[in-house]
Amino acid sequence: MTYRFGTFELDPDEFRLTRDGRVVPLPPKPFDLLAALVARPGQLVTRDELLRTVWKDTVVEASSLNAAMSVLRQALGPEASPWIETIAGRGYRWRGPASAVAPTLPRLAQGPACRVALVDDHEIVRLGLRTLLAQQPHCAVAGEAGSIEAAALLVAERQPDLLILDLMLGGEPSLPHIRRFAAAAPALRVIVLSMLDEAEWARRALAAGARGYVMKAEMLADLVAAIDTVMSGGIWVSPRIGRAITQDVLEGRPLSPVSGSQAQHERGATRAVAEGDGAPHPLGEPLRDVEPQA
Repeated sequence: MTYRFGTFELDPDEFRLTRDGRVVPLPPKPFDLLAALVARPGQLVTRDELLRTVWKDTVVEASSLNAAMSVLRQALGPEASPWIETIAGRGYRWRGPASAVAPTLPRLAQGPACRVALVDDHEIVRLGLRTLLAQQPHCAVAGEAGSIEAAALLVAERQPDLLILDLMLGGEPSLPHIRRFAAAAPALRVIVLSMLDEAEWARRALAAGARGYVMKAEMLADLVAAIDTVMSGGIWVSPRIGRAITQDVLEGRPLSPVSGSQAQHERGATRAVAEGDGAPHPLGEPLRDVEPQA
């Protein structure tokens, strides 16, 4: 089923929105929001219905819906954005025209909505990321790098939409380089991958300019949701880390200096996985018990 409204044409089956025949880039979640509203013109679609329809079995905060709706309104622009009526405290209603039509464009494969660059100094991790992203129809790998300098070149040349960045590269934190990457690709968004589930590192990543923080141990379960949230304009951390960060902010707790043992903890955990030591045992130990190696 294809819908036409004003100068727009929406084809949910082909994941394509066009305006005057030209493709309008739209991330997956805002696209699904638009499809859900246009399919029920004049009807109230509650926030709960939209969360169930668009995010399905993923539990997300209401702010994710707000962020996706903001991205959708910006993509539609002043012509069509007013057609989405906000019903305070309840949901949204499509007030614009919406007629079902035969598609006017040939059903050609469209470019992916999100081009992703992978930066990790372990090939096995990049392989896992490639495998995971290959199952996502709206993502494509734009390139890979295993070092900071290679990543900087990759970002400048390929201009990806999203950078998935290992917290530690070459034994040192990658966070100080996030703004450098963003300067080379102004539309770039960054998700940091880490072996550590500490709120302190997540806070550092967000303060450095990242939009998401995902633990490698939970990559299969969380990364797709993180990508959807970040590319919809939101910020993603796990609920537990999010609660810890909120508590830190409420208590006015400043960021603490990075200690040698903290950096060594991340390096050791990553090395354990890279060398095939299935469950990286240092992750279960307190940071104070992890001694720097000579």
